[in-house]
Amino acid sequence: MGSWNSDTWTWNLLWTAEFTVTDAVTAADLLALLQQVRPACDSSDRRKWLPNTAGFFTVKSAYTQLQNTYALEEIDSFTAKVLKRLWKINVPSKVSIFGWRLLLEKLPTREALFRKGVVNNNNERWIDSSLIPPLDVKRASNTGILFGWQRRGVYGGS
Repeated sequence: MGSWNSDTWTWNLLWTAEFTVTDAVTAADLLALLQQVRPACDSSDRRKWLPNTAGFFTVKSAYTQLQNTYALEEIDSFTAKVLKRLWKINVPSKVSIFGWRLLLEKLPTREALFRKGVVNNNNERWIDSSLIPPLDVKRASNTGILFGWQRRGVYGGS
């Protein structure tokens, strides 16, 4: 975690794996936050959750803190309606979660992995175009890829 060097605390975070581009940015943000924390040698430690006025952690206070920290994406009314229905249908939870991630464009597709720095080769981000009908890949979405094909284009039938 860190060490004392002549009355000065120095943070030394050790990581077990190499970072992706996104992870490196997040780690740098964490270190910048930690630089503001100055432990004191001669006082006892205590925990205090600042987002809660009473000083203790609650899920609600963490959720509120996250909502205030990050800009929330607007969801169009159609998607919101479909998501609401999705959680009410009687299917296994993993199917509901897949549909939820699909509708919000949060599936780990090659394009998404490329944007996050997990897939580094620009050519690896696209699937073999000989297997699919023509598609404007710049405008392709998860839902369009899964539901937008004409049956005869994929399966050779009508």
